[in-house]
Amino acid sequence: MNPIAIAAGVAGLGYLGYMGYKKFMGPTVSSYQTMAGIGPGGVPLKIATPVSGSVTVAQATATPSGTLTVGQYTPIQTTIPGEGVFYAPPGTVIPATNGGFFQPPPIVITPGGAASIAIGTVKDVQHALNTLGYSNPPLAEDGKLGPLTIACIKAFQSKNKLVVDGNAGPATKAALSAALTNMAGGASVAGATVRNSNTETGMVTTSTGSTIDTTAALTMTVMSVQHILNVLGASPPLTEDGKLGPKSVAAIKSFQTAHGITPDGIAGPKTKTALYLASLQAPPQAGTMTPSALQSFFSNIS
Repeated sequence: MNPIAIAAGVAGLGYLGYMGYKKFMGPTVSSYQTMAGIGPGGVPLKIATPVSGSVTVAQATATPSGTLTVGQYTPIQTTIPGEGVFYAPPGTVIPATNGGFFQPPPIVITPGGAASIAIGTVKDVQHALNTLGYSNPPLAEDGKLGPLTIACIKAFQSKNKLVVDGNAGPATKAALSAALTNMAGGASVAGATVRNSNTETGMVTTSTGSTIDTTAALTMTVMSVQHILNVLGASPPLTEDGKLGPKSVAAIKSFQTAHGITPDGIAGPKTKTALYLASLQAPPQAGTMTPSALQSFFSNIS
């Protein structure tokens, strides 16, 4: 992993960034699972998800919560004991039973900065504004609502049709979370396809109106999920052992964020279908299958 990207993802992120590595030690390659993405206008970006110590039952069993919906998600409010109120996509911020975060959310890294997609503090707001490119040079990420920060908040509010008051209130924090997640995954064709399809049927419709049979994706095993994540550039590469542990869940979250899918770490029908679609379009990584071999691979999934 690029050490600059690691540093960008951690520096100044407070608790969210800190959770990805051990106290008094710098971040290591194994502290994060990263995935490359494409932002608006083809700008390259990275998604870095801190590797947690454990996974939820829903993640381990690939059981989506609630009914799958069509369309874009909306950030929700979640209170983390000891940390405060955060706004993030549903299922992204998971409180621990003893306070704090059970799993930190993904971090979006752009040429402008790095920001968690969960927005709670003034520092989170400053990280988000820098990452979204609202200040040049970047704002000082000091947690203070100074004149420059207020001016950038107003510029963001104006562009996003919010009340322009310079205050980082709930609506602004939710909009910043949405803007970060949309920046990270808005250019994904695979993501757009699954967001606007009922993937449980095994058939999806593209933006051009064509229909694709994705039945094979629905029977994808954990080992298959790990392999496709590696094909798509999971870094560091996952061990393809069929065990859905913390590293695999973090890699799933990075993939979901890079493709505009709710980053809950659950490899449900939407995520598996997006993996299937993205893998057929991706250039092969060293030591992995070509797209044509992948098609054969999926056709033999049992």
